[in-house]
Amino acid sequence: MLFRTEAESNDPDIDTLSFTELRDKLLALDPLDKDHVMKINKAEAEYWKKSEGYRMGWSDEILGFDCGGQQWVSENCFPAGTLATPSMKDLDYIDKLLRLIEKEEIPAPGPIEQRWTARSKSPMSPASSSEEEDIFSWVINLFLSLSSFVFCMFNLCCYCNL
Repeated sequence: MLFRTEAESNDPDIDTLSFTELRDKLLALDPLDKDHVMKINKAEAEYWKKSEGYRMGWSDEILGFDCGGQQWVSENCFPAGTLATPSMKDLDYIDKLLRLIEKEEIPAPGPIEQRWTARSKSPMSPASSSEEEDIFSWVINLFLSLSSFVFCMFNLCCYCNL
């Protein structure tokens, strides 16, 4: 597969792009090259570090953020024990995922997001439980191209014997 390495005349001026638009364009140059993706991940981590701070405003302005263009998402939810007695499966899962990414040299664009929620009473929810104290971990991997999504899902399925 060939990737474009030069800007086309109809591309917007780089100064007009948001951070996530620029990240998406850089990743699109070579989304399956692990070293290329790692450099972009490091730059993104530095961007967010420099963006730290405090602000006040409306919740929809603060809680919402630009996460980029079209994305393929792998979202996993699983029980993580209770607040009083966590199972530590959440940390085991993320540790295995990171080791897999390193071992298989998977070009995984950041971030890998991990969240925790209380149980849900909805039987259709992946976090459904009848136990009020149960907690669940959600791990979300973002992929900016179908090819990187398929590549990573194939490796995850092989690794997990699915």
